[in-house]
Amino acid sequence: VYIHIDDVNDNDPNFDGMNPLRHMDETRSGDAFVFNATAEDPDLGEAGRMTYSIIDASDVGRFRIDSDSGAVYGVGGFDYETQKRNFSITIQASDQGDPKLAVQTKRKSEKTVTIFIDDVNDNYPRIQSGVRIDVMENQNPEGYNFPFTDNAEANGVRFEDKDAEANGVFTFAI
Repeated sequence: VYIHIDDVNDNDPNFDGMNPLRHMDETRSGDAFVFNATAEDPDLGEAGRMTYSIIDASDVGRFRIDSDSGAVYGVGGFDYETQKRNFSITIQASDQGDPKLAVQTKRKSEKTVTIFIDDVNDNYPRIQSGVRIDVMENQNPEGYNFPFTDNAEANGVRFEDKDAEANGVFTFAI
């Protein structure tokens, strides 16, 4: 007597091992890889093969997903100083159902992921106004260091660094 037991599509895709918090540098542009969405399904064959989609996003069009691999890409440029600093996307994994059944029952699961844009020191400090500094011959100007933050001014000279937080702090030295 030979008994063959067929696997049925009785498991939902599972995102349990996937971290819901992701980071990407603001300097990534174009179609930049961010992370791989990964869901598991212990069903065999087509019932265990996943396809992925983004079903909800805080900013439509900022991210896309490869439906077969689950690779998530940022679309366009990101700028920490002038744009949003985090985005939420909801990813859906769907199995392919049981091809032996007349009525397909695909099983699905969802995971919301938050992507944080990280600041990068990508802007140079600039002098915003004309400057003339006179130094007397044989005089040592050593020791004149001044820490500045965004849009600082000293002795009529205006400095600017468009980077945020620690990346926007700079030192002017004579």
